Amino acid sequence: MLSQPYPVESQRLLLRRISCAGTLLLICVTWKLWTGQSSFPQVPFLHSLCNASIWFDRILLGVLLLGLVLLLFAKRASGKGWAWISVGCLVGLLLLNQQRFQPWAYQFLLIMLAIHTLPRQRAFMWVRALIISIYLYSAWNKFDYQFTHAIGQRFLETALQLLRVDPTGYAAESRIRMAHIFPLAEGLVGVGLLLPPLRRWAIPIGVMMHTGLIAILGPLGMNHNWGVLLWNLLSMLYLIVVFGGQRLPRESTKVDGVVDRQPQSSRWLRLLIGQGNFSPSLVVPPSGGILSATNPPQGEPNNKDRTVKQGEIPKLQLSVMAIVQLMLLSALVLPAFETLGWWDHWPSWGLYSGRSPQVEVLIPVGEIHRLPQNVLPYVSEARANEAYRRIRVAEWSLDAIAAPIYPEERFQLGVALALADAGQMDDVLVFVYHSPDRWTGQRRQEFLQGRTAIQNRVATFHMNGFPRSVTMPKLSTSIE
Repeated sequence: MLSQPYPVESQRLLLRRISCAGTLLLICVTWKLWTGQSSFPQVPFLHSLCNASIWFDRILLGVLLLGLVLLLFAKRASGKGWAWISVGCLVGLLLLNQQRFQPWAYQFLLIMLAIHTLPRQRAFMWVRALIISIYLYSAWNKFDYQFTHAIGQRFLETALQLLRVDPTGYAAESRIRMAHIFPLAEGLVGVGLLLPPLRRWAIPIGVMMHTGLIAILGPLGMNHNWGVLLWNLLSMLYLIVVFGGQRLPRESTKVDGVVDRQPQSSRWLRLLIGQGNFSPSLVVPPSGGILSATNPPQGEPNNKDRTVKQGEIPKLQLSVMAIVQLMLLSALVLPAFETLGWWDHWPSWGLYSGRSPQVEVLIPVGEIHRLPQNVLPYVSEARANEAYRRIRVAEWSLDAIAAPIYPEERFQLGVALALADAGQMDDVLVFVYHSPDRWTGQRRQEFLQGRTAIQNRVATFHMNGFPRSVTMPKLSTSIE
């Protein structure tokens, strides 16, 4: 279903170039996120990286940018080495700061692994499955009380205003029902792409949906950052290239004169290592590197002494193919566990769903002067008899690095710890609002008082939640 008809080589080259160009642009519009800046705290995935020098970020970024530029213009034969270098550099940058684990960066990694490790037909099968899963998971995450009553209402209000329709002309219950249009559209696109007869309709519907989202989120609407706008544009191009690009005839039975003869082994094992397909007449190119342990043609003796058969590839490459496909399979399955808290929201394609936890950081009024200078504009206004003042952390993140804060409790607690460390404050108060109930929107709340309590909580997470020690300036001048 996902592998027919077969994409030609130029289609894979075009996909790589679109991915590299889109990633370059997205890094440029969020450049402060990638350069190892000190204007917003960084929280690595591994605790051992908390003391890593900022120069690691800059070196990895430089090599990554060079690799992306070379891949953008190189031919496929000369670009595979730089593809692996680029993937390695991007993984290193992600490990150094969880906030860089942007959905578009994660998608780029998976696409590059697929198209540079697997034969082209199998690579496109996985890329198609990935894109379909993004639409389906994103739709499911938005069938949620928080989306339909909060974020979805802002989407709907902006869309109606762009159409010069007064949103107040509709009753509240009607607007809540109308907010379901957004996840329904995503879900329909995902289902349409999954079913080949419906793809001719799903592709234009998807393009129109992304165009509408760009209008809603763009300068004329909600005026969100350029990153989300460019990713919507990139998603439109993926739709056209991966599902609507040039293809070989459906009835073809061989490519470059080579046909896979399907050895008598487990079908699922062959699928995992890249040999065989759902269909018994898989077409594979000899350059694709698929193992073709074929029976000898009729009349030819079976030479058991041959160590390498025609079409075979080394066991190491087979192992790499198997590992990559297990990673791709994990990317398709793990988002289903987001509701249980076993997988992060961004790699579960939960953007704008409202399902992520929230952390509110409060600083004692008497210690505001200890905050770094760049944080002071984000301190809430003073009120009479108020012992604490709130830090608008989400707004600070958007202004400082043009990227939303990573929507996980451990990361946001790490930001609170970075503030406490920078100001040498012990009496920091944190309110944690856990992921809401899907049907009622209710959140479980708790608070942590003091740096020690926050550190103890951060230590309970499987992933690191402690900030890097080199990314926050120390004491500032006092607030007026």
